[in-house]
Amino acid sequence: MSKRKSTDKTPASHEPTRFPDFRVLFESAPGLYLALTPQLKIIAVSDAYLKATMTKREEILDRHLFDVFPDNPEESNATGVRNLTASLERVVKGRMSDAMPVQQYDIRRPESEGGGFEERYWSPANFSVLNDDGELAYIIHRVEDVTEFVRLEMRGVEQMRLTDEEHLRAEKLHTEVTLREQEITHRKRAEEKLQQAEERMRSIVDNMVDGIITIDEQGTIESCNPAAETIFGYSATEVVGRNIKMLMPEPFHTEHDGYLVNYLRSGDAKIIGIGREVVGRRKDDSIFPMELSISAFQLGQSRHFTGLVRDVSTRKALELEIQQAQKMEIVGHLAGGVAHDFNNLLTVILGGCSFLESDEGLTADSRELAIDIHRAADRAAQLTRQLLAFSRKQILQPQVLDLNEVLANVGRMLSRLIGENITLEIHAAPDLWRVKLDLGQIEQVIVNLAVNSRDAMPQGGTLSVEASNVVLDFASAPHGMKPGSYVLLTVRDTGYGMDKATMSRIFEPFFTTKPVGQGTGLGLATVFGIVKQSDGHISVSSTPSQGTKFKLYFPEALERPGEGQTSKPSLSLHRGEETVLVVEDEDTVRKLACRTLRSNGYTVLEAQNGGEAIERFEKYEGKIHLLLSDVVMPVMGGRQLSENLLERYPDLKVLFASGYTDEMIIRHGVSEANTNFIHKPFMPADLLAKVRAVLDQR
Repeated sequence: MSKRKSTDKTPASHEPTRFPDFRVLFESAPGLYLALTPQLKIIAVSDAYLKATMTKREEILDRHLFDVFPDNPEESNATGVRNLTASLERVVKGRMSDAMPVQQYDIRRPESEGGGFEERYWSPANFSVLNDDGELAYIIHRVEDVTEFVRLEMRGVEQMRLTDEEHLRAEKLHTEVTLREQEITHRKRAEEKLQQAEERMRSIVDNMVDGIITIDEQGTIESCNPAAETIFGYSATEVVGRNIKMLMPEPFHTEHDGYLVNYLRSGDAKIIGIGREVVGRRKDDSIFPMELSISAFQLGQSRHFTGLVRDVSTRKALELEIQQAQKMEIVGHLAGGVAHDFNNLLTVILGGCSFLESDEGLTADSRELAIDIHRAADRAAQLTRQLLAFSRKQILQPQVLDLNEVLANVGRMLSRLIGENITLEIHAAPDLWRVKLDLGQIEQVIVNLAVNSRDAMPQGGTLSVEASNVVLDFASAPHGMKPGSYVLLTVRDTGYGMDKATMSRIFEPFFTTKPVGQGTGLGLATVFGIVKQSDGHISVSSTPSQGTKFKLYFPEALERPGEGQTSKPSLSLHRGEETVLVVEDEDTVRKLACRTLRSNGYTVLEAQNGGEAIERFEKYEGKIHLLLSDVVMPVMGGRQLSENLLERYPDLKVLFASGYTDEMIIRHGVSEANTNFIHKPFMPADLLAKVRAVLDQR
């Protein structure tokens, strides 16, 4: 037997198993043993087993178990082969041991002993033996010959009639069988508990949202759970057996082996036992941030490591969004703080220029100088509006609009704006839903995007503007958007395009790719601010040399055109004879407003603050038709003043003016869409038109 080598193979996915020499084991043990392959071929047998079954080693080795030991053909109800087959199948499938109750299994006598079958009874047990990979290598089949004991019990021979020797032997056999059954029962329970614990642990690992990867001392991946497969994009079969370095970008890829060797030699752990943030590499070679926590454990004589991996890409993206929002908010507060004083100054400058330009006695040179000042002030006012737009603090006047009509009207201007070498395509959608937007602001958005596309196509190209209806659900809605019905405005060009680094910054204020002096860096920042303040969403996609596409989503307006909108003031009659009380804490602005109104027929009273305005009202004997008041003033603001006066004079008309941001005005109580309001800086003609419109309201 020691010279013999088995030719049996283990399953095809593993290396052939070299069977050990069982002779020493079996000859030194009195038990009855067989060694089987998973295919139930006999590869070794103990001497005691040969004696009990009346067989010879050379006659049964390398033969199938049931070819050597078939059922007794004379017993039609024989169950030995069936029951033993079921037990062995449980061992093969479950890779665990299995014990059987006492079985009748008749043994074939050799011809020298008369042939035929001899009735025999056995107490069998089958044990699994696994290889290094955890696969079934072979099965140990052990039996106890309990034929004599069973026969004695079947005969019902009284214990008193047994000889002392037979009595002791029966008790010994009975005790051995009982202990054997108890041993088997305890073993099965322990194995079942172990299997249940393994299944629970496997279920926990497989259902974790964090990735779990185990490696050996050489860095070879031994296992990974489904979450790790999702995070890195590899299946378990693609990574098991390969070095963990495949999941690391440089410089970690190169440095890993040296770090592992140093740890095994010195125990110096830079990561092990300490969670830290690192980067990983996916199957598509993309790099992503992750949190990694590593623990070490001993298994036999070798050390192994478990890595817990958490993908923090989404969290990092949200952190960047928050940082960007905070940066925009800081600049917005700065813009808002400057806006009030700046708008007051511009109101006076623009008003003064308007009066100078209308002075017939002005010389030609002086008139040209006044016009230049006027133009410069207009540009300054536009810059202020842009600052407030990207900071989302400007005052909007939304109305229900059809974007098809807006595109048709603005299209004529765009053609002149972008030049003849660029083809303009405007695609209107039939039955387009309405949106509620500030007309001037959405026109500015379209113009700014068109200018951005024009500058990206100096050699010419195509600019396409398209409006369409879209319905977004939770799956299709871009990040940060609510599901619902939207009107989608798409602006695409065939220009230079942008790389990812540029795209990540295009909405930042003052960021520009143009040469110094050729751009303020507020164009796309203004677009972003207007869209966000209008409850919309904007996204951009671009590839270098392949153009850029902007997608703007605006919620569908449920109102019909005309609902929730104030009527436009009539510009035909700006003069009047009514009495107006002007309340403004800025002297130059107050004087300009009073001069404008007086020069157009109005009787004007003026006050520097709320208290003074109430005093003027009480002392004036005539009727005051209109209160024109700044919103933010010391001691008493415009809203508080108007409420005080309206309690006593309910017929009083009120017009508010302010150069503060929308946020500050709302904080002082002026927020309703139907509130009469004029934003600084204003031209004298704008003030006259607004005053006339408010006075004419019924």
